[in-house]
Amino acid sequence: LCVNRHVVNAFESRIMLFEGTWQKYREGNTELAKKYLEAAKTAANRVMSAQKYKISSDYKALTISLDLAGNPEMILYRSYVEGILTHAEMSWQSEQTLGNGPSKDLVDSYLTTNGLPIHQDGNTVFKGDKVFKDEMTDRDPRLAANIDLEGVRLNGIAGAVYGIGGYFGTRFVNEDLFNTAAGQSNTNTTDAPIMKLNEVLLNYLEAAAELNDMGAYTLSQKDLDITINEIRKRASVNMPAVTLSGKNFSVNGVIINDPDRDLGNSEVVGDYEVSPILWEVRRERRIELATEGQRYFDVRRWMIAEEEGVMQGGMLGIKIYQIPESTEYRYEPYVFETRSFSRRMYLHPFGTGEINKGYLIQNPGY
Repeated sequence: LCVNRHVVNAFESRIMLFEGTWQKYREGNTELAKKYLEAAKTAANRVMSAQKYKISSDYKALTISLDLAGNPEMILYRSYVEGILTHAEMSWQSEQTLGNGPSKDLVDSYLTTNGLPIHQDGNTVFKGDKVFKDEMTDRDPRLAANIDLEGVRLNGIAGAVYGIGGYFGTRFVNEDLFNTAAGQSNTNTTDAPIMKLNEVLLNYLEAAAELNDMGAYTLSQKDLDITINEIRKRASVNMPAVTLSGKNFSVNGVIINDPDRDLGNSEVVGDYEVSPILWEVRRERRIELATEGQRYFDVRRWMIAEEEGVMQGGMLGIKIYQIPESTEYRYEPYVFETRSFSRRMYLHPFGTGEINKGYLIQNPGY
């Protein structure tokens, strides 16, 4: 661990982005939202302008490398050494049942290789989701870095190691380490990324897009080129560049128009419409940082955690069924878990011992 000014600026961009969006969506304080979002954008820009870091060529290598010392994207990482400091992150994904593995909602968020949402009208690149192989074909390469493409792993079909929702996550699995101490039990020695340039670029982009949404900044094509398009140029990803087209993004001349975009509900307090630009900015963040621990904080600061399918209600996976009077099989969505998230859970409770000291007031609802 080595902390320098770039590390500080990178974390400032993360924290200020959280607080800026929290103020906008939770507190309804536009002025404070602008203040913190501008701080996030400025802090991220300091890191970017230093030109000390750059997007690396291999997306999967960010989370499965034995040594991240030479990775140009790493701003801060933790080193693990055999016999001194080890972990079990890889073993968790390769040796155990995934009780909180990837959902169908996550899989559906990945674009097809033409840069369009899978359900967008006219997107013939998407082969459908009735057959697992079809569902995984011609998708953003980052999907293959996060999901086992060998097939669905369901209880009773995949043996002892399966995913509760059928999809099996592999973000931290280095297959070259199978049957070695570095890849087994609690003796894993792959290094752990803590802060990377890709997140800083996404922090900048989201802060700029939010400020643009509030009329406090004018989003430009340059903003896209130095952030999302820089990330998409990664050699192992190579997804189409995004163009700013009025109040939308487009790829190769086609306006991105996702029918699954959250249009909000005016009859529900706080259930707001997400603009087409912010929808795609949030998608890129979800995909690029998948399973790295950011999603939980993101859905809370956006105030969408209590929406159906996010952290509330039925979580969808896929299961296999046989077509009646046929030898063919198909896949269909099913609810593998029902979650409950109430409004009070956006904040955590203080411990009773701390409350009893008389200095703190318990958060609402506890």
